[in-house]
Amino acid sequence: MPGPVKLPRPPDDPQLQDLDGVAVAIARMDYGQHTGVIWRDEESNGGLFLLHLRFHYQLVREPLPKTYHWVEACLPAERAIHVAELCSVVSQRYNDGRLAYAFQYRGGGFDLVSGTLLSATGRGLSCATLVPAIFSTVGIDILDLPTWPVRPEDRGWQEKIIRLGRKRAPHDSVHWDYLSSQELGCFRYRPEEVATGAGFGQLPAKFDDVVGPAARLVQQLPVVCLV
Repeated sequence: MPGPVKLPRPPDDPQLQDLDGVAVAIARMDYGQHTGVIWRDEESNGGLFLLHLRFHYQLVREPLPKTYHWVEACLPAERAIHVAELCSVVSQRYNDGRLAYAFQYRGGGFDLVSGTLLSATGRGLSCATLVPAIFSTVGIDILDLPTWPVRPEDRGWQEKIIRLGRKRAPHDSVHWDYLSSQELGCFRYRPEEVATGAGFGQLPAKFDDVVGPAARLVQQLPVVCLV
């Protein structure tokens, strides 16, 4: 069982401004859901920031937009501080945004000192796998990855992303060819599942516990245009 669950909150929830820990952002767009990590950056006057992978070579650190719903992560205070510090380190390492977009994620995270990606595959991340990669680096597994099944509908979504990548970044055809031949049809951890799982009191969250609440979360989110 997932234990006590922290429910998603709207962007205008006053508790967001009092957030002491870290949270996972979630928004619904016309092409799908998008997620990232919310943290308070003490080096920037304690403001709330969002770290998210917008797309291929587009890792973005920005003041938290007012359009994201959010789920406070169930973390001990010390681990939340470590996540916040790591978000700053990673955003500095990739201040040019050049973190590649990829589908396959088998665990792993970033170097604590340099902020360089050290995932098991090393090819890149998605917006959804960025979040568990950040948390895994400080010893917190949000999702019980082996419980996630391959779902046939995810292949169609991945094919759409590859077509979009070839259109937006045609100069990187080798990368899209690799995703098409080596990662197409792999497990997909959806943004809403990552956000839902982060709020579970007992981590890592299992697929069977997450999938229902995550689907209901999507239905509750308004469609916005963010990326």
